Amino acid sequence: MIQSQSVWAREKDFWLNDYFKDNSVVAGLSTKSFPLFTKKKNFREEVVDRGLFFEKVGLNPKQVIVLGQTHSNHVVEVKEDQGFYGDSDAVFTDLKDVALSIQTADCVPITFVDKDSGVIGLIHAGWKGLEAGIIARTFLAVDKRYGWNLRNVQIAVGPFIHSCCYEFKRETNHNFDSYIEDRNETSFLDLKQMVMDQLLSVGVFQENCFIAEECTSCNTDYFYSYRRDGEPTGRILSFVIKKD
Repeated sequence: MIQSQSVWAREKDFWLNDYFKDNSVVAGLSTKSFPLFTKKKNFREEVVDRGLFFEKVGLNPKQVIVLGQTHSNHVVEVKEDQGFYGDSDAVFTDLKDVALSIQTADCVPITFVDKDSGVIGLIHAGWKGLEAGIIARTFLAVDKRYGWNLRNVQIAVGPFIHSCCYEFKRETNHNFDSYIEDRNETSFLDLKQMVMDQLLSVGVFQENCFIAEECTSCNTDYFYSYRRDGEPTGRILSFVIKKD
């Protein structure tokens, strides 16, 4: 059974996910109350902003990882001291004290933790990335590198835009018919079911999956939403770090 109840320890500027608390892993996200993630900046500015955010959370990572996030299916492993990976939308590592991070404003942030190997990772999944197989490519890359047992992999999906709000033009659709619902002559896309189906198709165990019940578009007090607010809008920072 998919877990969808709230597991957030909520502070004003950030929420921490209690789902991984037994694995020496800290994962969470920023809220609208944290003022820095309001526009796209260069890499150095983004690293500074993330550093200030992690201070707020009470963490001091030796390295902060930033992805270019081009809605691709490109996956990168962090193995050395390199902070920016331009053409990438998924990242994983087994290094300690390295903060992986992505930014979203309606897309799906997926955090995964392997309790055996100690691998942690993040996936930025919009509809383009999902169509291009970003989830399958990420899990294949980790399996090729570590040979993990999916029975031990925990998944936490953070807030994203749900089908209540995600209007989607059918002419931009390719293989999404089963995930589109028509209401009052408007089509809506169900990212939640799409993500869950893709996770299960790669062998993730359903009982190890948590999916946030919060919709970014509905929750105006907590989250930025590109679909709701247009551009420019801010971004939600999702992160995961394995403590040293």
